[in-house]
Amino acid sequence: MRTLIALTVCLLAAVPQAWAVGMDLKPSQIFAADSPSIVVVVAYGQDGKAIAQGSGVVIAKDSVVSNCHVIEKAAIARVVCRNKNLPATLRYEDVERDLCSFTVRGLSAPPVQLGSTAQVKVGDAAYAIGAPEGLDLTLSGGLISSLRQIPGGVVLQMTTPISPGSSGGGLFDSEGRLIGITSYYMAKGEQLNFALPVEWVRELPQHGKLASTSTKRATHVTNAVQKSSLQDGVRAVLAGHYAAAFVIFKPLAIRGDADAQALLGAMYHDGQGVPRDYAQALAWFRKAAAQGEAEAQTSLGFMYANGQGVPQDYAQALAWYRKAAAQGDAKAQNNLGFMYAQGQGVPQDYAQALAWFRKAAAQGEAEAQNNLGLMYAQGQGVPQDYVAAYALFNLSATLDSSSDNPAATNRSKLMNSMTPEQVTAGQALTREMQRVGVIKALDEYLDGGTR
Repeated sequence: MRTLIALTVCLLAAVPQAWAVGMDLKPSQIFAADSPSIVVVVAYGQDGKAIAQGSGVVIAKDSVVSNCHVIEKAAIARVVCRNKNLPATLRYEDVERDLCSFTVRGLSAPPVQLGSTAQVKVGDAAYAIGAPEGLDLTLSGGLISSLRQIPGGVVLQMTTPISPGSSGGGLFDSEGRLIGITSYYMAKGEQLNFALPVEWVRELPQHGKLASTSTKRATHVTNAVQKSSLQDGVRAVLAGHYAAAFVIFKPLAIRGDADAQALLGAMYHDGQGVPRDYAQALAWFRKAAAQGEAEAQTSLGFMYANGQGVPQDYAQALAWYRKAAAQGDAKAQNNLGFMYAQGQGVPQDYAQALAWFRKAAAQGEAEAQNNLGLMYAQGQGVPQDYVAAYALFNLSATLDSSSDNPAATNRSKLMNSMTPEQVTAGQALTREMQRVGVIKALDEYLDGGTR
């Protein structure tokens, strides 16, 4: 981590944004509303020459988000907005997810409206605004072609064209809401372009790390090169090129990179690119977990809880889940909630289960939203409430449509016991959860809603 000055070029004077809630906008309207919030990020080397350029999105007053790889080899940079030189400092850095945010004091640009990938479906229109090849304020349009589930969220695959320089730009839905950060494309494929989910932007203060003024530049450059290779491996996984990903991850893992160790463990666990091997998975997860890598800690907990490669040991599972949950890992929080709900290794405790499910559900963990819905459907530790249960099932099914997510089945079964008015109320609560957040909407409904 480091303090970094970044060059942010404000492309237009700040103008009021006008989003039409619930109404599709014309591409020209989306551009008019959102382009004032798109900036250019330029990185400079030790010799003062520009070495990289990307895009950025204004997400709050004096706050810009972009891809970390845009500035990974930067020594110094400058900030220019409306003919003013403005200092910008790196605030949060999440190299694993390739997202960084900057504080830019005096940045006179309006923030975008944040949307939700939970509302995105394959076939929806998607518009990118950025600076591909240095061409400021370029609008391109296309469709969402796939929603790629990966640990921690969903990556948006789209036909919307992007090019070098688009990294860190905004991907917007048909209502002009930010749904992703345009990040990379597959050079050997046709229309294989990808954006990181807007939820990761919201989670950056929790999942990322505060930039430190004490980090040495030499250490950063070494880490940046290593993390760049790691991201190449992640891209290979997303494209289904598991053998190529394995070749990238293995040497990094041997050199001690905790992220690569965790990813290598996952490949052995799932049999991706290599034969399934629980012993190897455990070995690499342990190495990463010992360095504090939260997802590896969660994976270790899962293997102990299910007796995969080791005798089933709930005490060990709980210990690893707690370590990861303390770092904010949503899957670990959900799994802890499940163990309390079922009384696995601990006395059954619905209050504890509810607390952990709520933490995970708030982060968009679909399984936790389903589990929280079950508690309301069955009245476990809470008053039975079909509207709340339906909304949670509905949200979970929308967020994760994979075959192993039981939320859609739970929703269908519950509807047999609900009145049409309750279903309508549940649908309205789902929309409110998507708009303001699952826990805030749920609590407001329970405090004052009609059940």
